[in-house]
Amino acid sequence: MDENPNDIKIWQSESAPLKEGKIQFGQMREDARAEGALLRKLRNDARVVAVCSGGDTALSLLTIGESKVTAVDSNPAQIYLTELKAKALTNLDFEQARNFFSEDASELPLKIGVHISDASKQYWQKHRQDLKPGLSNCGVVDHKVKTNRDLFYLSVQSAPKTETMLTQTNMKAQLNTFNNDWVNWQWKLALKTMSNKANLALGVGDISMHAVAKDYAEQVQKKIERAFTSVLTSGNSYLWQYFLGKYPPGNEEALPPFLRRSNLLFLRNGLSRFTLAAEDLCGWLREQPSESVDYFVLSNILDFAKGQYPEMLSEEIARVGRSGGVVCLRSLLPRTEPMLADRNRRLLFDANISQEIENVDQGAFCNFIQVYGIK
Repeated sequence: MDENPNDIKIWQSESAPLKEGKIQFGQMREDARAEGALLRKLRNDARVVAVCSGGDTALSLLTIGESKVTAVDSNPAQIYLTELKAKALTNLDFEQARNFFSEDASELPLKIGVHISDASKQYWQKHRQDLKPGLSNCGVVDHKVKTNRDLFYLSVQSAPKTETMLTQTNMKAQLNTFNNDWVNWQWKLALKTMSNKANLALGVGDISMHAVAKDYAEQVQKKIERAFTSVLTSGNSYLWQYFLGKYPPGNEEALPPFLRRSNLLFLRNGLSRFTLAAEDLCGWLREQPSESVDYFVLSNILDFAKGQYPEMLSEEIARVGRSGGVVCLRSLLPRTEPMLADRNRRLLFDANISQEIENVDQGAFCNFIQVYGIK
């Protein structure tokens, strides 16, 4: 365990140290309000374990109650990125720190070096230049998203038309713009392309098709279009990130919770309850006591799972999960049956709550959600 001045705990398995990879995800383009809605139903000091990835969801959950959050990732680089985000926001001028999310952040590790762990310092000494696109855009997947966005501007809708679509402040006008100016044959073709399994795999990796709904392409398309028609686009930061590569200006409430100035004090106070673990999730769970975790936040961890991993993960969650706890599992594609199932049937899929939480989510992708209660 590596302690540092701001009390974030960095944990890495000594028995099987993980190889450092490149940053895959500079950000999580998922609406953390969905996971937050479930956390608010639990005890104030709930113990939470979350897939780390870009760190956005884990940091957002720290702003709710007195929860103790552990963010786990098998790629140590994601751990170091999340630490850097947290330390920038809580040690620099807040506005300056937020600018580093979209602007060149290659000098940031030097600027806050005294506040980050030794392992993180060593990593960023070798990889500072990866931060040039900004903290939110420094991953392999983020580069692919930018390439796809540039192609979208060339072949589907121009950048000015896209900005017009995403700056609507009146729902009637927004629906009119969407139906009359946005939905053309190029958009319909783009939807089919975006929901095609081969293209999804090209963008994010080889996706497990176990129990995927036969009409998954149509369901994905409906979810994407729902993001354009259910809430005002001017306040939908998840659409902005995908289609414009930035956050809506001057709209604090549109930002992910951890980036809102109103939550800064909660974030600062939460760092002492925050642990970052460089470990495979199953491996980390094996080292935890039985019935010790209230909430599992799993961002598409089973979309790319191989072999017996889903079964192993199910058994460990069922063992470690506390009675009355909750599991929130995201997926890129809709499934026809629960993705988690344990031998003792402690994990109970709840279709009604799953739909309720999906309806909270304003994102355009990775918003098929399965919620389980723990018996």
